[in-house]
Parts: sequence; C-alpha cells; structure tokens
Amino acid sequence: MGKHDLTRTFGKVFVAANAVFVLFALLRLNRLGSQENEVGGAFIFSAFLGYCTYEIWAFTHGRPTSIDHYRHEATPDRTGWRVFGLVLDVAFLFFCMRFLKSW
Repeated sequence: MGKHDLTRTFGKVFVAANAVFVLFALLRLNRLGSQENEVGGAFIFSAFLGYCTYEIWAFTHGRPTSIDHYRHEATPDRTGWRVFGLVLDVAFLFFCMRFLKSW
C-alpha cells in the first residue's frame, strides 16, 4: 500500500488544496472581523480539517492511520478498517469544510 505513484500524487495535491482552503477561510473570517467565539470555532474546525487531511494523506502514502485510539498499519489484512476510516475522514472533512464555508 502506498506504492502507486498516482495515488501518492493525489495525496500531495489533496493536502495542498486543503491547506489553501483553510488559509482562505481563516483570512476571510479574519477580514470580516467576526466575533471571538466564531473565530475560536473556525480554528477548532480548521484543526479537525487538518487532522482529516493528514489521515487521508497517510492512507494514500501507506502510513498507519487511526480510528479513535486504534492504529491500523498499512497491511492487506487491515485494508477494510483503513477504508472504513477513510470514509469517516472524508465525511467529517466535508462537514468541516461546509462549516468553514458558511462564514
């Protein structure tokens, strides 16, 4: 796992795109001069977004991923759990993006 060049490239592009999204969301929020509780919420969701992005990058590069406190190595017998974790990460990532985009 993690040896396919196209998948590794997708992981790198995905991380770069999410970094740009988070920067623009936070800059837009800062420029609008929102209240402090909204800024705190945006930073929390940005941290969750960063974690989900890392998990997706780890999946595409054959690194260990985690679901809750369980760590799943990149071995063929753990593929089902890793894919389940990937689906959860993508769903939570879109939730965080939707939350940040609403500002």
